[in-house]
Amino acid sequence: MSSSARADVALPFDLESLLKRCARSPWLTVAIVAIAMLQQALGHVNCDTSWFMTFAEKVLGGATPYIDISDPNPPVAFLAYIPSLLLARALGLAAEPVVICLAFAGALLSIGFGGLILKRSGLLQPDETMPALAAASFVLLVVPAFCFSEREHLALILVLPLLALCAARVKGGASPALWLALLAGLGAGLGLAFKPYYVLPVGLAVLYAVLHRRAWRLLFTPEIFTMGLVLGLYFVAIVWFFPAYLTQALPLITNVYVPARESPLFVLMVPAFLANVLLLLILFYVARGRFTDPRLPVLIAASIGFLVTFLIQSKGWMNHAYPGFALALLAMAFGLLGKNETASRRRFALSIFLPASLIAPLLFGAPIDFGNKEEFPGVKAAVERLAPAHPKIAALAEELDLGHPLVRQLGGTWIGRQNCLWVSYTVKYLLGRGGVDEARRASLLRYKLADEAMFAEDVRRGQPDVLLTETPELEAWARHEPALADIFDSYHLAGHAGTVSIWLRDKA
Repeated sequence: MSSSARADVALPFDLESLLKRCARSPWLTVAIVAIAMLQQALGHVNCDTSWFMTFAEKVLGGATPYIDISDPNPPVAFLAYIPSLLLARALGLAAEPVVICLAFAGALLSIGFGGLILKRSGLLQPDETMPALAAASFVLLVVPAFCFSEREHLALILVLPLLALCAARVKGGASPALWLALLAGLGAGLGLAFKPYYVLPVGLAVLYAVLHRRAWRLLFTPEIFTMGLVLGLYFVAIVWFFPAYLTQALPLITNVYVPARESPLFVLMVPAFLANVLLLLILFYVARGRFTDPRLPVLIAASIGFLVTFLIQSKGWMNHAYPGFALALLAMAFGLLGKNETASRRRFALSIFLPASLIAPLLFGAPIDFGNKEEFPGVKAAVERLAPAHPKIAALAEELDLGHPLVRQLGGTWIGRQNCLWVSYTVKYLLGRGGVDEARRASLLRYKLADEAMFAEDVRRGQPDVLLTETPELEAWARHEPALADIFDSYHLAGHAGTVSIWLRDKA
């Protein structure tokens, strides 16, 4: 064999070079978008998104928010879905695919907008454009999986351009165009409106820029002013248009919802949280703490901020974990685009990035999407078989996923001001933990009794065709509660689906 032939035979398989060639191809992004579309087409919107769509429909129908229909989340939680509902009505389409399509469009616009900011600031080189596009598309379209179009997903979409702008501020040079700064600030303001906690990740990213440049003037840039203005107008809008949120929902949030945290050990052991921490540690190891690429520290700072919000909320839910993990994964992708690390450290980072990317959608419910798994198997088919078409539905449940998205899938009407008996459930959880003094106990019990009375009144007034009970234990509990004991009087048991009992209203 010739020397050149022997060299060809001996050439080792270079995985990194192969991946670079794939990443530079536009077909990778096309494939990612196609997978994301297939994932959402095979699945369905989750219980939270479905509930807020129902909330928004009730408001469009004339219901007063936080009086006729209520939830512990601020108004933007349902306002975010009103454009999709209005567009669906205008086009004569179901609302769910319109919500998904608009979230897709928003994600692609966010990626394009953020990419433009990075390009104009010299932080995105021509040979990095396609890999960055593929990474961002994967993080915003595939990774969220069953959390797609949920509030945390929408918030990250809105905040991402501001993070790109923060990286540009860290780099320095010519100031970004005013219109870019204003749009980035507008998006961030809308994103922060979803949850006050999100001030932390955005604040950490901005603070990093300030400290790195040693320039406090970066706190007074057009994007910061715009973001603050949006949040200020949002607060005024709440006071003016949704006063019941402040008088009715907010006390319930502070006294019942927020204190109901899972144990620290449980929260720390959530797989998505552990994966987020692992990615951040690896990023620090690979970069040796020296971040020459401004994109990395900004994304890392925001990821840490979202990680802290996950701990503050302490619910352990995967949607709460999504933004922090997504930004850490995106930071690692940008880190692999860099050229400053040693080959061994890059290989190590790549050996983590690839499996992390494969696992990421699984952490956020991809099997639910691809399997279109029903929240309570068999309930939908049973209700379709037993109940009249487009039924009015109420659910004696401690979790909202019994009634949602079921009521929308059946083209029915939700009966009830709350999405479930979450207040009663939370009060029982808080009292069960112990350590509650008598005054606090009395206060919590008042919330519980009010919740039960509200549900019983909703059933009496709404006269649902179908009354679902989540478990036999919950039904037995209700029969011993004075406010709930008679809700079954006008119903007969028609069937079961797993632990769920299906009660139909007696004919007059």
